[in-house]
Amino acid sequence: MKKLLYPLRFKPLYLEKPWGGRRLASDLNREIPPHLKIGESWEIADRGMNSTLVAEGEFQGQNLHWLITSLGVLLLGEEVIRRSPRRFPLLYKILDVGSLLSLQVHPPDDYARLHEHEEGKTELWYFLEAAAGAAVISGLRPGGREAFERLLRKGRPEKAVGRLPARAGRSFLIPPGRVHALAPSCLLVEIQTNSDLTYRIHDWGRKLPDGSQRPLHWDRALEVIDYADRGAEPIEGVRQSVEAGGLTLLRSGPPFGVELLEVERTWRDECRGERFVVLTGVGGKGSVSLSSQPGRVWKIERGEFLLLPAYLGEYRIHPSPSLNLLRSYPE
Repeated sequence: MKKLLYPLRFKPLYLEKPWGGRRLASDLNREIPPHLKIGESWEIADRGMNSTLVAEGEFQGQNLHWLITSLGVLLLGEEVIRRSPRRFPLLYKILDVGSLLSLQVHPPDDYARLHEHEEGKTELWYFLEAAAGAAVISGLRPGGREAFERLLRKGRPEKAVGRLPARAGRSFLIPPGRVHALAPSCLLVEIQTNSDLTYRIHDWGRKLPDGSQRPLHWDRALEVIDYADRGAEPIEGVRQSVEAGGLTLLRSGPPFGVELLEVERTWRDECRGERFVVLTGVGGKGSVSLSSQPGRVWKIERGEFLLLPAYLGEYRIHPSPSLNLLRSYPE
């Protein structure tokens, strides 16, 4: 079985959202039905019925959960299998925000497990595109719960939150407890814990086609908000030059690590069995090859994802002529 391991590409799952847009088609050349507003593209997912299918190779047509059951430690890695032996620990998405994302908050692990029998959610955003006026809305101004709740009940929560411009190439961390939203129009990669748990605080008066409004979750949202949190700043990262280009550490520590690779020449690395790695194209084009399978290449460009199994062995990244990638992994 080990000799069959190769970089895994999946067929995305498209989710229509009232705030969705058309950038997946216009910017990433995805085939999206013309009448749909796709807000989320689940690129690598293992959530019950929503388990992405392998797009090519020996495992084509099998879903991610089947791979975990069949390959186990070969796919997930020694460190991961100890913590979550039956479930892929992360969820990878592309968000296409065509109108205001709802104002929302994610709970921490302890609250989520107690009240929802689910994990909390931490997420990192990396912007692929952002129009003029696109923004990250996050954090609260001083005043505490009482001041925020008062504005919320008046329908004016925008007076309580912070706002920063969103720009291509910027990244932001959204930890549990941080009030947040996104202003359009923007296209971004989202790396998060494997949880779909969101408490919606305000939906800007939006109505669905049938005239109804999406439910709000005030009771639990108001319990988990970090009222001292003043919002996200763009991640500066720690950059170092390496022989093949540049590496910027964007995030380190549980639940995931994320690096930005600027690949200018062939980049060599190895999956040694500790954990899987996911490569996400964010600029340029290139390919991945394996020392164990000479002659085979897996192409990657902006908006594409490759899951590298933990026991893949040595791999090489080849730019054509340049390639920027996010390299992420569970921690």
